Amino acid sequence: MGSRRYRWVGAGVVLALLGSQSASGAADLSLWGKPVSLMGYVDQGVSTNIGKGKSFDNKDGLNSAVFSTLLEGDYRPGQDLKVYVAGKFTADWIYPLLAGNQEWKDKEFDKSRDELYVDTGWDKMLHEAYVTWSPGNFFLRVGKQIVGWGETDGFRLMDQINPVDQRRGLGDVEFENTIIPIWLVRADYHLQPQSRWLQDIAFETVFNPNARFQPDRPIDLGNDVSGVWAPDVVPFPGGQLGSSRYDNKAPGDWERGGMEFGARVKGVVSDMIISLNYFNGLSNAAQLKLAGAPDVTVAPDGTPVLHLPLEQRYPRYQMVGATFTSDFPSMSSSMLGGVAPVLRLEAERVFNNTMGVEGGFSGPPFERYIKKDEIRYVVGVDWKVKADFLNPKAYFFLSGQFYHRKILDFEKDQTPAEIAAKMDLKDFLGNVKEDNYITTLLINTTYLHNKLTPQFFWLRDMTLNGNMFKPQITYDYSDKWHYTVGALFLDGKTSQKGFEPLKRKDQLFATVKYRF
Repeated sequence: MGSRRYRWVGAGVVLALLGSQSASGAADLSLWGKPVSLMGYVDQGVSTNIGKGKSFDNKDGLNSAVFSTLLEGDYRPGQDLKVYVAGKFTADWIYPLLAGNQEWKDKEFDKSRDELYVDTGWDKMLHEAYVTWSPGNFFLRVGKQIVGWGETDGFRLMDQINPVDQRRGLGDVEFENTIIPIWLVRADYHLQPQSRWLQDIAFETVFNPNARFQPDRPIDLGNDVSGVWAPDVVPFPGGQLGSSRYDNKAPGDWERGGMEFGARVKGVVSDMIISLNYFNGLSNAAQLKLAGAPDVTVAPDGTPVLHLPLEQRYPRYQMVGATFTSDFPSMSSSMLGGVAPVLRLEAERVFNNTMGVEGGFSGPPFERYIKKDEIRYVVGVDWKVKADFLNPKAYFFLSGQFYHRKILDFEKDQTPAEIAAKMDLKDFLGNVKEDNYITTLLINTTYLHNKLTPQFFWLRDMTLNGNMFKPQITYDYSDKWHYTVGALFLDGKTSQKGFEPLKRKDQLFATVKYRF
């Protein structure tokens, strides 16, 4: 399908959606005498690169123009029965816009068109589709859906059920929009015990029949795959580490080896929200092992590009964990507005997690797999405080998090050369040390009667000495029209690790969203 046809499809979807809305924004219809609600959004974003210096992995100026529209329908044929369907269309107009740009071609960004131009295929365009039956205290949902068990923002400890789509980078992409719905069966049973200390309890289960195996869609190596978000990894002077030649060992659809099961008990105990979680499934992230001799191609600008042949597996992922959320009224202060802070804890023990080996001076990269037990936890604090000298009419929302990933028996099964070289492990393409620490800070407030929301986000990789800064401002002109402008700054001090390969990806971005 040509680019012109896709542009007409996008324009047609927008006009059809705008024309079908009611005065209230959503379209309220009827099917066999039962209510149907239609709603959704249309979103157009653009970003421009402001990274320092030119290199093979970046391009100055406009480098993305992502369009997205979602239409969701909610049908209730009975009091306890609900049918929900959501369709999504996503395209990056930068590919037809820069089709004739020589730099775009010389650096092979044009070759990522098949991966990033338009999300085609029913599995991507059918975003969610499920049936919910909820008689009394019982809840059953079958279909393509999202199940969220985590209590933290951005860190996915309990949320191992759904994969994520990060192909379009770290710019103006809301985290919840990166979560990929998959085909699941979810069953819950809720109790409301008559007790002073136990206010609510729920037993929740989820089963993935592996109707269609769907792993993470990460930022990968190679301009020809990941476009302008491909990491800048230099395997030898003047060269570039490009896309991998994958031998994919993923399980086939409906294969038993790809099925997953999870269960948790969640309750409100003396006004504290506590859950105990268990999950036995597959890792959403691929683990890699070298599968042969690399080859070298030459880009149109003369850059030699190294391609690694890698086996790509999705090993078993088994964990037990717990979450805790509670506010602490005793710590509230009238000087700060009188709102109590909220403490969020999330922890898990991971068993026999499979990773790769870094290689380098101690041997070739991704030479073999290695299994390790892990402990991961996040501590988060949310607090609404008043600062009248900055904003006399609204609170400031402060949210800080501390993440620790501990690899147990780190040096076990490593060779003496690997231990002497202080070798890292590899979790897909990321480097993992014995102890890994990350902190985050989010600050926002509102002005103009909650219409204007400035926000600042900072992620600090303490282990690999990297930072991500993301300031932005959102203006809600109405309940339908929303505008966002912002910037993204990435910095890394550890060569070829963490944020350092993304150091030239700094961006300015802007988005217009219309909800209906």
